[in-house]
Amino acid sequence: MGGIAAAAADPPRIVQRDEKFHPGAVELKRGDVLSVTNDDPFVHHVFVEAPQFNYDSGLQRPGRTLAITFERSGEYLLECAIHLKMKLKVTVREK
Repeated sequence: MGGIAAAAADPPRIVQRDEKFHPGAVELKRGDVLSVTNDDPFVHHVFVEAPQFNYDSGLQRPGRTLAITFERSGEYLLECAIHLKMKLKVTVREK
């Protein structure tokens, strides 16, 4: 039973497939680490540009998992610099 409770508290994992983020929106707690795995057969490039947080993955090759830590609460938009239609809404709440 403890394993189920621990799994429910884990931050969501995002998969990039078919030039989309799956799921397309997530909610985290401040300090959570978001995992983003490239499950496409081609390269992605994830970035966030916000006044309180910037992130740039560089080239993210197939099979590579990013670990992105969100230290501040707020609304963020993860995007792919290569596939402009790829967008992931991230809402970070206080703990």
